[in-house]
Amino acid sequence: MASSPIITVQKSAAEMVGILSSVTSVAVEIEKLLGASGVGGFNAPQTEQITVLFATLAQLAIKAAHDALGQEITPESILKLMPATTPLAAPAQPPPD
Repeated sequence: MASSPIITVQKSAAEMVGILSSVTSVAVEIEKLLGASGVGGFNAPQTEQITVLFATLAQLAIKAAHDALGQEITPESILKLMPATTPLAAPAQPPPD
């Protein structure tokens, strides 16, 4: 997906540097956390921290896409960005005991 961008809107050098700097900062923090987790996996605080970092990365991507398209961020516009081929559905209810 990275080799074939969906959005081809020209950005200024300063805008690109800002976006790349933000994404790189979050990616470095994720890398540090993954390295610190070791073979045993994440403890509760690390799990919370990595969840926040991935959410931040997603927010940056959503904002950059909307800025490039000149669109306001709405629930509908975010769903349009999702590459899913199947519609979202409510989770299945657990079977009765």
